[in-house]
Amino acid sequence: MKKLINTVDNVVREQMEGMALAHPDLLRVSLAPKYIVRADAPVAGKVALLSGGGSGHEPMHGGFVGQGMLDGACPGEIFTAPTPDQMLACGLEVNSGAGVLLIVKNYTGDVLSFETAAELLHAEGVAVRTVLVDDDVAVKDSLYTAGRRGVGGAVIMEKIAGGAAEAGYDLARLVGLARRVNLNTRSMGMALTSCIVPAAGKPTFTLGEAEMEMGVGIHGEPGQQRMALASVDEITTLLANEIIGDGAYTRVVHEFEPATGEWVELTLVNEPFQPGDRVLAFVNSMGGTPVSELYAVYRKLAAICAAHGLTIVRNLIGPYVTSLEMQGCSITLTRMDDEMLRCWDAPVNTPAAPRHLMERGAMITTAQLEAWLQRAAALLDENREYLTELDAAIGDADHGANIARGFSAVAQKLAAQPGQSASALFKTTGMTLMSSVGGASGMLYGNFFLKAAGVVGDQDALRGDELLAALEAGRDGIVQRGRAALGDKTMIDAWTPALLVLKAALAAGQPAATAFRACATAAEQGMRDTLPLQARKGRASYLGERSVGHQDPGATSSYLILRALADTLAAPSEVSKTIS
Repeated sequence: MKKLINTVDNVVREQMEGMALAHPDLLRVSLAPKYIVRADAPVAGKVALLSGGGSGHEPMHGGFVGQGMLDGACPGEIFTAPTPDQMLACGLEVNSGAGVLLIVKNYTGDVLSFETAAELLHAEGVAVRTVLVDDDVAVKDSLYTAGRRGVGGAVIMEKIAGGAAEAGYDLARLVGLARRVNLNTRSMGMALTSCIVPAAGKPTFTLGEAEMEMGVGIHGEPGQQRMALASVDEITTLLANEIIGDGAYTRVVHEFEPATGEWVELTLVNEPFQPGDRVLAFVNSMGGTPVSELYAVYRKLAAICAAHGLTIVRNLIGPYVTSLEMQGCSITLTRMDDEMLRCWDAPVNTPAAPRHLMERGAMITTAQLEAWLQRAAALLDENREYLTELDAAIGDADHGANIARGFSAVAQKLAAQPGQSASALFKTTGMTLMSSVGGASGMLYGNFFLKAAGVVGDQDALRGDELLAALEAGRDGIVQRGRAALGDKTMIDAWTPALLVLKAALAAGQPAATAFRACATAAEQGMRDTLPLQARKGRASYLGERSVGHQDPGATSSYLILRALADTLAAPSEVSKTIS
């Protein structure tokens, strides 16, 4: 046995000590009893998510502790369920008063420990619920077995439920969503080699050079059947066909009901995949298979899904649920709906969270959009006199007062109607501006937000690229209504370069806060670039060459609106007030 360990008895303890030293900004680690919690736990008003299981599956579960996923994780010894005292201590530490959801993989030891822990937490006055993960289609029934095992679906559930918990879901709503994730998830794995549990010192099973094991779990156990070694396309086809072709799966599960302190039985049914389904495709390494080979699996999986009428809308590729150093892979497919997609895309920051979710998937909520428009109202009011001075030089000196009045009306209207969808929020803004500003500015800005409303839909959060599309639609609405072009000395001279920079920044994978700050900086430069231009549109165009040397007030208010957006998404230290 060749492993990077000191002594078998201290393997898990020393690995946890290393995690604590590597991620003090994200985690707190307890060694007696063993558990890991997010550094800011308990989070006020938030339902806490707690999971766990035997070690050896890293990064699951400890690597998923942090913002947007788990609040706590309890690692057992290698491939051994954690004990109830671990879960009790961890649950008490992460509980904010909003309750604790226990995510349980369907293995006998895990189930027994988590059920006991639920009762212990309930006895301590904690509102606690449980949800089971049982997604392994290699187990065909639950009548004469312990039921299907929990495998790759645990990661999907922890990410989606974690995003929902951060968004403020209460315990009952969170359980319903997590259960729905499980009911729409199926997985299957295979192995090219066994793995070596340190305490055993030898492989759990042996495979010949020309053999592979299909339908393995994640504890090094043998699988459904042993077969002759096949090509990656053949292996992928075998796994995918088992998942996609799996029929309705019915079983009875037990969930804890905090209102009564009793266990209730639920009959649950996983419906089969159907053409037209949108799916998340997860290709996982069992620990010893490199990511390069996983991409070959994904290549074939994408073709198989397309042939069955399944649309892959999100993917995850890498070693997230491992079985020590086992060579092999697993495939997980989850049928997705809009709510699950929003929660999957929600911000996340844990030691092992997928980087593309941490950096590119962060959602901009409608609460943030409302805060943006409130911030814009304040910023425009603070710069009212400056805008008036600019407009007095080449216009009629009303832009500062009008635009400040209009956005103040927007702020009041949004405060009186909280919780609107993105589309409704933009429509309210547009209609309010047109009715309260008047003149060209009111029509142009009002039209901007009405056009933006038309492309976002009834969502409660937007990805950066979705907000970009809304802003581009708004800018195009200004062009259409005002018939202005870049260089005409109008607000378009701020919007167009700003959106080009934003599009490039998001495409490069920059976080939203960074991308929108670059967007505002480009808008500022576009604003200043109107100084040497001769106005060709609007009231300033009547002045001809006399408009040269003056900064356009519309471009200036546009910059302030974009700076308000950047301020809203930025850290407090980056927020600014007036133009310098």
